[in-house]
Amino acid sequence: MKSANYFAFVRALQGENKEGIARWVMRKKSYVGALRVNGDYLALITLRHAEEVLSEQDLPAPHARGLSSKELRMAEELVGALEGELKFEAFRDEYRDRVLDFIDAKAKGRKPKLTVSRGKRATTSLEGDLSKSLAALKRGKEKEVA
Repeated sequence: MKSANYFAFVRALQGENKEGIARWVMRKKSYVGALRVNGDYLALITLRHAEEVLSEQDLPAPHARGLSSKELRMAEELVGALEGELKFEAFRDEYRDRVLDFIDAKAKGRKPKLTVSRGKRATTSLEGDLSKSLAALKRGKEKEVA
């Protein structure tokens, strides 16, 4: 019976083409969100408080050195190589996967290992990073063809 109320609420929001505002507390912190219809279900999108949002004028202007024509050409080549249809299944929530693996191991009586994530080193050369990315893409495409 409760699910009928849920779907009646969904229909009402669809029919009026409106969204709701929801407030909730999670982990001792209060949140505000927009409750909107997504297909035949509700989606809750967390909203930010006004003091958490910066205007464009409040952001510092980026300062960067000029780009060489070689760097621009390589960046354009990289964009072209990455162009294609979006495949959502290629994107995984790795954190969730690790948590589920951890839970599964615990459920089977094993003592799971917690791995420490290491940060990436800072970039030293844009040109070097672009060439590494292009080379990795080319190696990946060669494997697909083989």
